[in-house]
Amino acid sequence: MVYGKRFYKPYLVSDTEKARLMRELKGHEAKVTAIVLLAQNDGYLTQEQVAQLVGVRRMTLYRWRHYDYVYQYELE
Repeated sequence: MVYGKRFYKPYLVSDTEKARLMRELKGHEAKVTAIVLLAQNDGYLTQEQVAQLVGVRRMTLYRWRHYDYVYQYELE
């Protein structure tokens, strides 16, 4: 992918990392999917698009980002 004149390679989340996320987030698939989408599509998808793909509302993503400390840590 090209941004301006720089080449940019997106971050890919491995299957082992997804399995670790499932353990850390106690099997909450929507949270894991949201983290994977946000990590792999850095800047391409809006919060509304991610929420729609995951099957939650945008406000739910907001609450996860601001009030769920495990989700915040894993997203970083």
